[in-house]
Amino acid sequence: HTLLQQGAKLVQSIDDIVEEFSMTGMQSQRIETDRKEDAQVSLEKLSREEAEMFGFIETYPRTFDDIVKESGFSAQQTNELLLLLELKGMVQVLPGKSYQKRISLSVR
Repeated sequence: HTLLQQGAKLVQSIDDIVEEFSMTGMQSQRIETDRKEDAQVSLEKLSREEAEMFGFIETYPRTFDDIVKESGFSAQQTNELLLLLELKGMVQVLPGKSYQKRISLSVR
């Protein structure tokens, strides 16, 4: 009963499994489309400094120190801008104070 309450589905044939995977794929595709639309709106709402900082963040993790060196912002400004981008859901903080983009769009 607990599994059914958590969303489990009865599997009687391979068709049930294929149906479940295709539904999951459609949902993830819809979520990705929504994220891209939200990201475009978010990019338009960034301040000049936030947009500039976002340009220094990549999809691969970068350390805080590397971002400070490359951006030319002070450590305090960098920290503030990264926090604002994180709060807006555009930057993800990783262990070791590394940062990466949550979305794969570049600033125009």
